[in-house]
Amino acid sequence: MAIARALVRQPRIVLADEPTAALDQKSGREVVELLHRLAKGQGCAILLVTHDNRILDVADRILMLEDGRLSSFAAGMLRNAGNLLSVFSCLQRKGELVRHVTGMPDKQFLEMLERVTRELEAFINVVELGNREAVEALFDQMLQAVTLRIRDLLQAERASIFLVDAGAGVLRSRIAHGEGGRPIEIRIPLSTGIAGRVARTSEVLNIPEPSGHPDFNAAVDRETGFTTRSILCMPVYDRAGKVFAVVELVNKAGGGPFSSDDERRFREFAAPLGLILESCGRLGRPASPPRG
Repeated sequence: MAIARALVRQPRIVLADEPTAALDQKSGREVVELLHRLAKGQGCAILLVTHDNRILDVADRILMLEDGRLSSFAAGMLRNAGNLLSVFSCLQRKGELVRHVTGMPDKQFLEMLERVTRELEAFINVVELGNREAVEALFDQMLQAVTLRIRDLLQAERASIFLVDAGAGVLRSRIAHGEGGRPIEIRIPLSTGIAGRVARTSEVLNIPEPSGHPDFNAAVDRETGFTTRSILCMPVYDRAGKVFAVVELVNKAGGGPFSSDDERRFREFAAPLGLILESCGRLGRPASPPRG
C-alpha cells in the first residue's frame, strides 16, 4: 500500500526513509525488490536511507552519510570499524570489487589490506559461513584484486600465484595470465624453475636476468607467450609456517631490475596474501583456475 501510494502519481523521485526498519529479513527484501522493480518500470529515481546492509546490492549507487558529509560507500566503510568483508561482498555482487581495489590510492590500499588481514584471521578461526558459494566468489575476486594491486604498487608487468601440490610434485597456478591478459592454467614441476626453487628452499629470489639463471624454466615463457626479463619471487606461508604457495612478479616497469625496497615491500604482502589463499583453501577451492 505504501509503495502504491508513493508511485501512483508517477513522481520523478521517491524519498524512502528506512523502508525495511520494522520488517524481518524476508519481508524487507521483498519490499525493496518490489519498489526497485516498479520504480524502474516508471523511470523513477529512489533515494533510500537505510542502516540495513542486507539490501545494499539492490542499489545502482551507494553513498555514506557520516557527520553530515557524503562520501563513497567503500571509502566511508574503510574509515569505520564495520565488517569490511561485507562491504567487499556488496561490491563484488555489483561487479566493482576489482576496479575499486585496483583504483585505491597506495595508502588506502595498505590500510585496507591490514583490515582485511584482521578479518580473515577471525574468519579462518570460525570458517562456517552461510552462503558458501557467494563467499567463494568473493574470495576469488578479493585474491585477484589484491594481487593486481600489489603488481601495480611494485610496478611489475605480471603477477602470478602458484599453489604447492607436494603430493603431485607440482606448482599449480592460482592466478596467471598469458598473452593479452587472458587467464591461463600452468603446472610446473616442483623440481624445476625459479618458483619451484622458492617453494623448496623458502628463499626470496630477486633475479635481474633470469634467462641466465640455472633454475630458469624457459618452457613457461613459451607456454604463456611472454618474455621474462626480471623476476621477484616469494614464498607464502600458511598459519602452520609451511610454504604452501609462491608469488611471482615478472618484469619491472622501465626495464630495470626489482630493487631491495621492492623486495622489502614484497615481503610485507606475504602474510595478507597467505591468509586470503588459506581462506580460499578452507572453502575447498585451493586450486581452481583464475577467473577473469
